[in-house]
Amino acid sequence: MSWIEGTGNIWDELVTIQVAIEDTAAAEPTAVDGMAEFPFWMNYLRLGNFQVQSAGWGYGIHTIVSELHVMRGALPDNEAEIRKYLRPYYRALGNDPTIGGTVDTVVAIRYAVRAWEYTSSEKHVGIEFEIDVKVAEDTA
Repeated sequence: MSWIEGTGNIWDELVTIQVAIEDTAAAEPTAVDGMAEFPFWMNYLRLGNFQVQSAGWGYGIHTIVSELHVMRGALPDNEAEIRKYLRPYYRALGNDPTIGGTVDTVVAIRYAVRAWEYTSSEKHVGIEFEIDVKVAEDTA
């Protein structure tokens, strides 16, 4: 299995998890920058590493980023709005640590509350999740 070539597509699986969380939309895996519906999710690969364990076999630890965006307005209200998504997303990933069979397991989930200058006229605030996943890799 490869982190992108598992039994399904990790980006599709993340979108499925995210749209199931109340009142959110998710950018489709092929979406271009920009969403008109708030709050919305974006997913992408940040970084990774491969560990060679023996001839023909190893594993990778890859960091997937999931961003939840809301339109920035009154920051105390925005913070209260995004906080309610922390536990449901953690629980969804914890209940399916293989993310639909696309990875071997979720290793860690980190988050940060962030502000983004999304375009010259849009300011967003939200949560940036970093999800470390472990995947066995065939080195042959």
